[in-house]
Amino acid sequence: SSHMSLLRRILAAISTLWLGRAELDYRRSCQSRPVLTVQEFHELFYRTSGIPLDTCEGVLRVLRVQLKMANVRPEDRVTEIFVEIDLEEICFELGDEFGLRFSDDDVERMDGTVDSLIRETHRRRTGPKVT
Repeated sequence: SSHMSLLRRILAAISTLWLGRAELDYRRSCQSRPVLTVQEFHELFYRTSGIPLDTCEGVLRVLRVQLKMANVRPEDRVTEIFVEIDLEEICFELGDEFGLRFSDDDVERMDGTVDSLIRETHRRRTGPKVT
């Protein structure tokens, strides 16, 4: 029983180190990227999408404030970088930012990328209200 307790503590320490590894690798990769303003981000990735600048701005603000994510790209998978965070939590924060609610179906449509957060937020902002 004391061996099991020790083993549990060791496994917890290893998983903490391993889980933090994705975040560390991500932060390193961000340092080698060109830094984009929100306007440049929108222009580069969403100019012809019909998604307005303020949607990108709000989503990026939530990611910056809640997860300290900066210099993101649409393909960044938030849920793989921060494995302890789930999409429901992020959607709750996005809901606060934009004054809206995401349904379970909205959350299921997302794949965890920054792009899916931006597109689903835009869809929710322009679509019918969720009660």
